[in-house]
Amino acid sequence: MAKETNTYDRYFFQLLDSQPNAALEQIFAHYGGSLEKYIRCFIYNDDDLVKDVLNETLIVIWEKRQLVAKLEAPVYWMQRVAKNKALYYVRDEAKYNKISLDNGLDMASGQCADDRFAYNELEMLILEACEELPPQDRELVIKSKFEGRSNKELMATYGMAEQTVKNKLSRALKVIRKKLKDLMGLFV
Repeated sequence: MAKETNTYDRYFFQLLDSQPNAALEQIFAHYGGSLEKYIRCFIYNDDDLVKDVLNETLIVIWEKRQLVAKLEAPVYWMQRVAKNKALYYVRDEAKYNKISLDNGLDMASGQCADDRFAYNELEMLILEACEELPPQDRELVIKSKFEGRSNKELMATYGMAEQTVKNKLSRALKVIRKKLKDLMGLFV
């Protein structure tokens, strides 16, 4: 069964070699929706940026079509390209997102910029750790911890019992903590 799925996944990508225009249209038709959802795991609340990342991913596929046509797992390669593009934009946005110095004038120390930088770095590490989670658990963590949704809101959104939401979040946070501990060593 896995071989059939792999062959099916590879079919449109193999067409890139002989019929690149038709193949790219088929790839977008079959994988565009799921790829957009995947990109939204990294970029929230910015539809234009999600579309830009999706388009840039398709451009990379087009530019490397002869290589992609020969890959054993082109869908995973395409997801990796999308992830890298999305993270690049997120990092770039954080890098150039300027905060007014007036916001930090009331602080007793000059740590405002350092704190903001540390927060952004930690946020990126957490998002990278979220990649190891199943898609639904990843969404629960992002909506709960980054978007501030309550367990009751998540319960209503996903049609789960409140205890199920709590259990899934608890398990997901354990995975994230372990990943952060591996990444940061003794600091976590």
